[in-house]
Amino acid sequence: MANIEDIWETLSLDERQLCESAMTKYNGNTWWKAVDLVKLAVYQVFEDVLLADFSNYREGLKMILGREVAPVELHLDNVRYLRKEVQKATRERYLQAVNN
Repeated sequence: MANIEDIWETLSLDERQLCESAMTKYNGNTWWKAVDLVKLAVYQVFEDVLLADFSNYREGLKMILGREVAPVELHLDNVRYLRKEVQKATRERYLQAVNN
């Protein structure tokens, strides 16, 4: 499984600059290396630049949503719907944890 740092050398200068810009927003929080796939997916779904391993990202989304996520849902034109679904699912999960 490869995150952005694993494939860094294969990226063009423009791609590296785009990724660096995205990565610096997190002030040292390297969530794209996370073993916790739910955490990884929650961060990645709200980041337009793919920093995490794609397979791990989809698996994390599956864990959050309780369903398979088709690659077409992750396209930037469609991801806003997925973001709403993740927000709702994580809010419900949080409320259940608090109320139990």
